[in-house]
Amino acid sequence: MNTNFYKINEVTQHKYYQVPKELYINARYKTTTSNDAKILYALLLERMELSRANNWVDSDGTIFLIFKREDLDDMLGICTTTVWRAIKQLKEVGLIAEKRQGLNKPNLIYIGKIDYSVPEQPENSDENSDNSSDSKAIPTDIEKLNVRTFNNSTSGVLNDKCQDFEKVNTNKTDINNPNNNSTDFNETESKKYKAEQKNSSFVNSS
Repeated sequence: MNTNFYKINEVTQHKYYQVPKELYINARYKTTTSNDAKILYALLLERMELSRANNWVDSDGTIFLIFKREDLDDMLGICTTTVWRAIKQLKEVGLIAEKRQGLNKPNLIYIGKIDYSVPEQPENSDENSDNSSDSKAIPTDIEKLNVRTFNNSTSGVLNDKCQDFEKVNTNKTDINNPNNNSTDFNETESKKYKAEQKNSSFVNSS
């Protein structure tokens, strides 16, 4: 077990590759660049100080780096394909640019500054408006069921009715209403019975 830990009065003497925090919080870089690309950018920033010391600059004072691909592979410990992919991502977001020298010489690499502004959102990126338009264009399952039910009920063929429609009609009758205990049929029978009783009484009295 390692017991060589830092004490409160000790100061670290390490050299660091500084990865800008903006690469992880700014939407312009957060999801468009991989961790390999972010580390590569930090490595190139550190290497830029060597270019400054060697006076590797253009006529306008712009600093450039001379870095072979195989050297990047070795320093990052990743394969060449991953390095090419990371370089491509950094180019797409404007963090580096390259100039060919030709004659099998390595490209000159220029370091772009981080853009700290927040990227603008597209004007038609309102998800709510998209959802509302989709809901109007595409009927829901309930609307589809109502359309099918209406078409089946007006076809003129009783046997072709949708099963759900028949249940709806059955549930709307007065038979299921507990308040309607006296039907028209019972009232008619009661009137007939009273009339027969009245006639019987009239015959007996005569």
